[in-house]
Amino acid sequence: MYNVNKNGKKEIIEKVKRIVEGFYREHSRGLNVVFDGLNELIRTWGFDPREILEELQKEGYRLVPGRSRNGVGYVKIFPPNVSFNKNAKE
Repeated sequence: MYNVNKNGKKEIIEKVKRIVEGFYREHSRGLNVVFDGLNELIRTWGFDPREILEELQKEGYRLVPGRSRNGVGYVKIFPPNVSFNKNAKE
């Protein structure tokens, strides 16, 4: 059973934003939603990770799907200000 408190949801979204942006600043790569534990963290706060990620997507965060070498699917999340164009000047 997930939390339906809308005010709490806004707080969680802000926390997740800070986590994703801090992770990108430190490691220069997207945060892997499953392997880096973001899904589990959101669940421990009582929310559905899919809902939170959808809200972040609406705010410009990018979700990039992929597969690891052993075939396991994953999703990485990037802050909105990240450019994927290798020729772009920042």
